[in-house]
Amino acid sequence: QRRLHLRATVAELSRADPKLVERAVQAVLELPTLARCEDVDALSAEVPPPEDPALAERVAELDARLVDVDVKIRAGKYDEASTLVAALTAEAEPLGWEPLLARAWGRQGRMQDAKGEYEAAKVSLERAYDAAVAQQMVQEAAYASATLVSVLGLRLARPAEGRRWVVDADPLSRAAGDVARSSYLTNLGNLELAEGEHAAAREHLEQALALREQAVGPDHPDVVVMLINLGNVAAEQGQLVRSRASFDRALAIVTKVLGPEHPDVAIIVGNLGNLAYLEGKPGVAREHLERALAIRTRTLGLEHPHVGLTLASLASVAHDEGNDAEARELYDQALAILIKTLGPDHRNVAEVRDGRAKLERSQSPVGAVPDPSPAAAPATQAP
Repeated sequence: QRRLHLRATVAELSRADPKLVERAVQAVLELPTLARCEDVDALSAEVPPPEDPALAERVAELDARLVDVDVKIRAGKYDEASTLVAALTAEAEPLGWEPLLARAWGRQGRMQDAKGEYEAAKVSLERAYDAAVAQQMVQEAAYASATLVSVLGLRLARPAEGRRWVVDADPLSRAAGDVARSSYLTNLGNLELAEGEHAAAREHLEQALALREQAVGPDHPDVVVMLINLGNVAAEQGQLVRSRASFDRALAIVTKVLGPEHPDVAIIVGNLGNLAYLEGKPGVAREHLERALAIRTRTLGLEHPHVGLTLASLASVAHDEGNDAEARELYDQALAILIKTLGPDHRNVAEVRDGRAKLERSQSPVGAVPDPSPAAAPATQAP
């Protein structure tokens, strides 16, 4: 399986386009390690292939194609990965082989989450979880449950439902190892931050960072998401200097390892933009947010929720600068995207509507809308 990952990655790199070149280093860094190959207990726990030779051959073929999906995800080719996994899942479902289905539904949920299709992601991840638990597939069950904490609690703004998955994700993440535990703690910390539980959020995010640094080192791109989230906690607590230090460290790692136009840069500079707004520096805020918007529209498309939230933050800046006509247009663009992708009753939609209403009432300057947390990042998810 590790050879398949290497072979497929080399094949993808040999056909590199500009988008893949941006993510080439990350694609290689995210190759699965060989450590599992010498873990006898883990290998013994793997679900054996079907006894029927014909079914076993078909399952092996589809599992190999799942590797291609993983490579597309690491390369940032989400549309291609989504098309591949949808076709693969349609072929796998009639076979009824649950271990394969758990893996396929898990990948499908991951892609739907990355593309902002959160209701669909919920369904796919729940199916993956059920199949994984039935087959005692700890890694897959840990990934699905941890991601559901984020998809339900944060993306869909239904924290009570997200909390329901904590009950399963917590022990599963402990059973699945440090990387899975780090991903779960990141999602839990982000949920606690959204709920205003700042002390608990900081504690869990610091634990997640320590585990990830221990696993991959302090300058690996995988630690970036924890640094961003810790910066968000500090900003919520009014600790702006501490927040900037976290964001600056994250930006330095991403820029050095992955390049200045990498999609993850948008997350960091978007947060730096909102931080500059809080510091009363609208010009600096605009510069950061416009850079984030350019990267996001190029990598995520024009109708992704993160694009809508960035437009809303820019509207806040425009209003603060006295450009009310521009602010009104940006708010309207943001609302159109967010209502279409998240629905009219989502928390983020309410926040943007509030900003739009304050603009119309010409009251005090509107606060920046918080930049979205990076739980759809691959580093927030257990493999």
